[in-house]
Amino acid sequence: MEVTLVKEVIITPLLLDDETAAKTFSITKEHAGTCRREMKDIPRWNALLSDHGRLVDTKVFKHYLDYRGSVEWKNELETNRKKLRRLKKDV
Repeated sequence: MEVTLVKEVIITPLLLDDETAAKTFSITKEHAGTCRREMKDIPRWNALLSDHGRLVDTKVFKHYLDYRGSVEWKNELETNRKKLRRLKKDV
């Protein structure tokens, strides 16, 4: 009979702040914060954030990192940022 010794178990949290997201996805804390703030600017991603945009689900953040940088992402981000600028300008 063979016995396997487990020295460390890494459990990924369900909701991530910037620091935890950085460690989980091997990116910098600043990059994680930038991604999260970009998500706040896009309504369909903003709806997936928790705690007033401070926390993000692990699977959602992974999906966003995969989506980020695509042509669709660039168009969607720019369109929504223009809308936000117009709203702020009108107020």
